[in-house]
Amino acid sequence: MFRSMQESLSEWRAPPQVAANASLELHYVFTHIFLEGVLETSETLYDKHTALFARILVLSERLITVGQSEGHFRLSLDAGVIAPLCLVALKSRETGLKRRAISLLRCSPEQEGMWHRDSVLAVALWKLREEGCSEEGGTVLQGPIGEDARVHSERATTRTNAQGRQVTVMRYKKGHKDDQAAEHWNEQVINLPLFMGEVL
Repeated sequence: MFRSMQESLSEWRAPPQVAANASLELHYVFTHIFLEGVLETSETLYDKHTALFARILVLSERLITVGQSEGHFRLSLDAGVIAPLCLVALKSRETGLKRRAISLLRCSPEQEGMWHRDSVLAVALWKLREEGCSEEGGTVLQGPIGEDARVHSERATTRTNAQGRQVTVMRYKKGHKDDQAAEHWNEQVINLPLFMGEVL
């Protein structure tokens, strides 16, 4: 009887332990990729991180599944999965991984800290289209996205349009990241909550 109680207790503790381990590894991998990107000028840096991006997806799915099955209460300050999934959706060069990250984002909590799920989704879907891909699976580009098609240096700002309404304008560059010439900046009005400009 005592052994049976021990086994039951072990099973009861399993999901929190799994979630804790997955969360630690997830944010270690996320921080590693993020810090490397800060020091690098070329978007091709992310080509070598395909396996790590895939690992982020596995760990995020594990955390989302445990949270849903156990009905865990989450604080909005929790680090969670939105930021790591955002990194995959915006920086992975493989369209399959980007779409999987977007799919998992749709299942993630509404907010984690300063990360709002719907705002991150809006940016990820915009970038997917801008780099020549469709959400449904068809792609103009095959395989890894070439550097000449890669969107980078995104900055969301707000402006007042001709009708006197505030709109969100995405400023970005496309192609080689080393080219900082002003004429290579692109601008596009997108449907994005204004506060997201503080995150990008």
